[in-house]
Amino acid sequence: MAVYYVDFTGGADGNSGLSTGAAWKTLTNVNGTTFSPGDQILFKRGETWTGTIVATASGTINAPITYGAYGTGAKPIINGGVLLSSWSKTAGRTNVYEASVSGYNLDSVFSIDYGTVWYGTDYRWMSKVADIATVDSTARSCFYDTAADKIYVRTAGSTNPGADGVSYYIAGYDIGINLNGKSYVTVGDFTFTRMCSHAVFPMATGTPFLAGVGQIVNDCEAYGVRHNAFSMAGRIKVNRCTVHYAGGQGGAFVVADLSDYPGIGQNIRTDDVEINDCGTGATSAIWAPGVYAPKAVLMEFNPSNVKIKNFTLEGEQSFGFYDVDVSYGASDVTIDGFKINGVAVTSAVASYGTSTLSVEELRMKGRSSIAVDIYNTSNFTLKRSSVRASTYGIRFDGSYSNVNVNYNSFDSGTYNVLINSGSGSIYGYNNVFSKATTYAIAVAGTPGTVIFKNNAFLNCPSAIYLASIGGWSSDYNIGFGLTYWLLDQTLAAWQTLSMDTHSSIADPKMYDLYSGDFRLKSNSPCINAGTPVGLVEDYLGSRPGEVPDIGMYEYGGRYSVTALNTQRPTAGTRTVAGTRTAAGTRTAVS
Repeated sequence: MAVYYVDFTGGADGNSGLSTGAAWKTLTNVNGTTFSPGDQILFKRGETWTGTIVATASGTINAPITYGAYGTGAKPIINGGVLLSSWSKTAGRTNVYEASVSGYNLDSVFSIDYGTVWYGTDYRWMSKVADIATVDSTARSCFYDTAADKIYVRTAGSTNPGADGVSYYIAGYDIGINLNGKSYVTVGDFTFTRMCSHAVFPMATGTPFLAGVGQIVNDCEAYGVRHNAFSMAGRIKVNRCTVHYAGGQGGAFVVADLSDYPGIGQNIRTDDVEINDCGTGATSAIWAPGVYAPKAVLMEFNPSNVKIKNFTLEGEQSFGFYDVDVSYGASDVTIDGFKINGVAVTSAVASYGTSTLSVEELRMKGRSSIAVDIYNTSNFTLKRSSVRASTYGIRFDGSYSNVNVNYNSFDSGTYNVLINSGSGSIYGYNNVFSKATTYAIAVAGTPGTVIFKNNAFLNCPSAIYLASIGGWSSDYNIGFGLTYWLLDQTLAAWQTLSMDTHSSIADPKMYDLYSGDFRLKSNSPCINAGTPVGLVEDYLGSRPGEVPDIGMYEYGGRYSVTALNTQRPTAGTRTVAGTRTAAGTRTAVS
């Protein structure tokens, strides 16, 4: 079990690499040495390498091969961008400048609708356009001429890129570290910058791709990675990693099962993935020009047993679609602890064709258009979450079954819950629905088994809209600040249909209905006013009494009489309009 050292400033490739005084210099020996189980390859902190690290061998479960850092200071940087400095004015063009990129294989780099020319210090990139003429008329755009091997750009101010005080980089490398399908490899404490495709890529490319097991990535950061910053397939765990300025066709963290993908990923079964204590950076976390919409986490092509724990989104999402997109047959997905701090998005969680999805402790400060979007999904649970939306808190579409929505708060939106189609089973217990502008719950079609009990409906025109009663059932709820209970009917009129016979209209005596502090005061009529529904913990994890309270908090549980500012989101005002692109027709309640 040897330890190898790499020092770009003080090392030399002729050295043994076996001590800090005899360190290697470049990536040549790192990529050319077949390491043994238990070996460590350590890069000096504060240094930068341009290129790709390629794993050459597998470790074992008890002796992984480790790529890491040594010394003090900033994490070692693996950079994929090459500074462009020799610019000349393009003949016959008003605003276009050109530079030779001979020596770099950019054909694959420019095959997607993003040009990969970064500008400035914040890792943003220019939009790729179709020809030089379009560059001439489009600020901050670029075009790669494969025949001439030249890059053409127009800057923001139509000035010479070599004289405007802004640095411009071309993508010289696709991947920061290629785990190359090797098993039991650990990567830790790196910063990856300006990679065209991936910061970390797990598979060996070829026909088919091959993936390893026991891959672990710890404490890494990625800046300006154009495609999928952390790509996950096979069996891999990513811990305490952060992505800044990501974008492209995929997302910051992408989980894909390629076992059924023809000609590419046979034998790659992605069935054990963990993303722990990760997230996106505080400034412009996810950013992309053009038509593609990045995601913070994307799951596609049938991955299973995926666990996301304590994921945090910071900053401004300029062109985002979904924060967490669980699509294309994913199964057994758990999201436990998801904080969105002031990020404007279309959906916090979007599920399309998922089997068994659990979302717990979703905390939203800013509003999304649709906080949780559920389409053709079975065995879905949302619990102990704070949901804020400008349009829908949750939207159900297509087919669904065994849906459980328990101990959550819903703030604002046209509807807190929209059941747009389908006839599956939905159980909504111990929630607080507040400040919807039309209805707290709207059912557009004929519902299957839909039961709502122990809920509070607060400060909205009407608690419920039903196009058809169908399998609807509700009781042991409380309303306050309502104009009507159902459509234009009072609670008393609704009760004549044997619905909500134990429900009431009363001040719930909560601490602050308008700021979202829904804890119960000692004189609240919600205390011991619910009915047992089989739940074992409230919003803060307290166990309900034999007769549960109405709402999201059990009185006398884990909260004190002081304000729980750390337990609930503060008000936010950001919104982004958008529509889901998955198959199926969306029909809103009129």
